[in-house]
Amino acid sequence: MRRPESFGPAQLEPMRAAGHDRVAIEDAVAVGAMFACILRVADSLGFAYPNSITQEMAARYLLGKGYGPSPGELVGARRYAKLWGDLQQAVENTPGHTEPELRKQVYAWIERDARKADAELSELPNDLHTLIRKGSRNAYQISDEDIAALLAKGWRDGAVFEVVVAMATSAGATRHAIAMDAIDLSE
Repeated sequence: MRRPESFGPAQLEPMRAAGHDRVAIEDAVAVGAMFACILRVADSLGFAYPNSITQEMAARYLLGKGYGPSPGELVGARRYAKLWGDLQQAVENTPGHTEPELRKQVYAWIERDARKADAELSELPNDLHTLIRKGSRNAYQISDEDIAALLAKGWRDGAVFEVVVAMATSAGATRHAIAMDAIDLSE
């Protein structure tokens, strides 16, 4: 979801027209939201992407064994919401290298930006502005130089990691929530 602030029921029409029900759409939304999270961590921290052969092997393995909770574990509308909420609580409140308040501010800013593009960054430390702006919309633009600049300004590896995780989880959770609102409106 490149432009989450403009996502709505109309974007779900192709899935509904193809015969997918709410459960299938919610599953697709959950997978997409988790990838939004994972890709931000990978792009921010320079993880290597697997080549196409490795990707295909992994896809065949996961599709063959299944992935995710068993059907009885998550039931009802918005069945992934609790998982996202639990993740948010862990990211924001677990002791770490940064103060919980900073992680909460990062999380909240990413949510505001996803719902209304170009949110004001004034409450966040100036050092983080480039990382947060890029990570909110275009994490693939985060460079090694962006991370090195933070380290050069005295940010520790663990603190940068925690900021990236707060940014990434908020991006995924917010995209999930926006899509779920669209699903509810489309019914």
